[in-house]
Amino acid sequence: MPLFSPIVCFGYSLVHNNQILGESMKRKLVPDVVKSQELILVPEDTSVATVSKMMADKNIGAVLVVDHGALIGIVTERDLNNKVLSKDLDPSSVEVGAVMTRNPDSLPPDADAVDALKLMHDKHYRHLPITQGKRAVGIVSIRDLFKVAYEHLMAERAEA
Repeated sequence: MPLFSPIVCFGYSLVHNNQILGESMKRKLVPDVVKSQELILVPEDTSVATVSKMMADKNIGAVLVVDHGALIGIVTERDLNNKVLSKDLDPSSVEVGAVMTRNPDSLPPDADAVDALKLMHDKHYRHLPITQGKRAVGIVSIRDLFKVAYEHLMAERAEA
């Protein structure tokens, strides 16, 4: 398997099958919540400065860290703030491997959105990796789940 370059970006689109279960659609992480996204994957020797710039350029709050395609960690805005900036460390000399959350919790693409919301609520996560086996295939944010909840509540209001 080839080694990753310092920054690896995968763009993909996911097709939604519109399967209806009973009166409401059962929301799966993929493709009901995460329909398409540009997934940013980096090796753990990537500098915090590089990752921070990527996050700012893409307007995202987390990046997944991989080793030969396997998810090994996640680095978030909180990690950058609490483990680098607040300690006056030089972001260009710190690697994400030193500040990432190793072996993060994750869910498979066919997990229910409610399962993701519960895990994120219980553990105070704002981002949760989506994995197929050990391979990172997506990331769901609390904002993604908020949108689904909002749409559901608005649909209920319209029916009332």
